[in-house]
Amino acid sequence: MQQVSGSAADTTRDLVRVVLAKALSAGALFATGVLVARVAGPAEYGLYTAALSLVLLIDGVVGSPFDVAAVRFGSQHADDPARVERLLGGTFRAKLAIGLALAIVAGWAPAPIAALIFSDPERTGLLRLALASTLGLLALRSTAVALQVRLRFQAYARLDVLLALGRMLAVAALWLAGVRSAEPYLGSYGAMALAVFAWTLFAVPQPFLRHGLPEPRDRGRIAAFAGITGATGALGTVTGRADALVLASFRPSAELGLYAAGAQITAVLSLLAAYAGVVFQPRILPWAQRGRTRSILALALAGGALVGVTAAGVGIALAPWLVERLYGAEYHEGATILRVLLIGAGIDFLGLPILMHMAVQLHPRAAFAGELLTLGVFAVAAPLATVEAGALGIAWTGVGIRLVKLAVYLAAVLRGSKARPLLASP
Repeated sequence: MQQVSGSAADTTRDLVRVVLAKALSAGALFATGVLVARVAGPAEYGLYTAALSLVLLIDGVVGSPFDVAAVRFGSQHADDPARVERLLGGTFRAKLAIGLALAIVAGWAPAPIAALIFSDPERTGLLRLALASTLGLLALRSTAVALQVRLRFQAYARLDVLLALGRMLAVAALWLAGVRSAEPYLGSYGAMALAVFAWTLFAVPQPFLRHGLPEPRDRGRIAAFAGITGATGALGTVTGRADALVLASFRPSAELGLYAAGAQITAVLSLLAAYAGVVFQPRILPWAQRGRTRSILALALAGGALVGVTAAGVGIALAPWLVERLYGAEYHEGATILRVLLIGAGIDFLGLPILMHMAVQLHPRAAFAGELLTLGVFAVAAPLATVEAGALGIAWTGVGIRLVKLAVYLAAVLRGSKARPLLASP
């Protein structure tokens, strides 16, 4: 297994590969969303967005904690490949077991859950498709994490390219057929994740699928780290991805469709900011061990500010033109919402690429406390803002939540206290 340090040239090359592939992936998600919005209309598009938000919410709560722990463990034990593979196999099975358990629980009472999430008890099929899609996404992300741990970013990027192309072809076929309901479009999202995962079983070496259980000492450390990062990730995912679900619970689906149009445009920027962290994430610990945390963070914040302000400023200026050109005249009211959401996307470039990973990996307890505080703010502000101001209210809430998170993570990293890794070698 490769060492995680690498040269600046290696890091730059990996970053270019991942960002280009992730840009294609984000572009595919964006393009397919535009097609769904145009053919299905605001109401069905709103339901599609709510269901997709549910998929990403579960993936963030269930999958991300194990993935973060696996990347961190792999960077610490790169000289012991078999040990890392056993750990990757254990986290893969744990994620799928939890995903299946959620699907079984939801299957007992699908109508009330559909009524709660989609404000329509008849959309049980959409709920089932969302849960099935989540399983496909959890499986594929395990393969991606295994490649990330090995620093095989060329293969990692190839997965994103295949997934993007498959989703574009599937949605284009449904669009040409004139399909107008949310269910087939969401189903294609999950089906492509399962298809690419099936392809990796033959095309990508995945020894973690054949290895036994992790060693007891490693299970304990993973449980400790995944426990606190799991709670942190769960809280962060709720505040970061529950906006559409909150809006769906209090407002008509057509209004959610207008919000989703703006949210989809800004999601491209936010995803690019997050995707840059894929390359940096396994390098956080080595940087910290060499005392480079503050210098790296200063560069990250300066670069993030430059990119974020530029991207948000251009988007705000072009907002009305973007919304009407992409989605059509019936979505023109979404331009005001888009302008607010772009402020939040600009803030993401400051926190997502490096700062968030530094806080979670080096100061996990402080990161958890910060997310708990943020959730409290969100739980109070989001429903009140949505009831009072609708889509604009939840959009401004998102901006405020990002500012709170940025301040919390920055304070955690700059405290100057020595990191206390929960997965430290014995």
